[in-house]
Amino acid sequence: MSKIMLPALLSIQTGINEPRYVSIMGIRKAARKELRVIKVDELSLSPDDLSARTFVEELFLPPETEGAKMIEGDPSKVAEEILRIMKEKGVSV
Repeated sequence: MSKIMLPALLSIQTGINEPRYVSIMGIRKAARKELRVIKVDELSLSPDDLSARTFVEELFLPPETEGAKMIEGDPSKVAEEILRIMKEKGVSV
């Protein structure tokens, strides 16, 4: 267990690492579903229909950013720094 001095500001991204649990009924229903396999010949598609319609023109990694900035100090100084950063970024306060 970790301890933190109060007052403190925590920023938590919602939705990250939220597991999805499948119900037992859902698992049983999925197990009973018929899996129909269709061969390509049965689809009556032309060679043009099967050719790729997209191509990769360029592939690159996003630029690296600074990441998070840890602000330390007494609460009033931290609050002032947060307000300064928000104003600098154009966030209305």
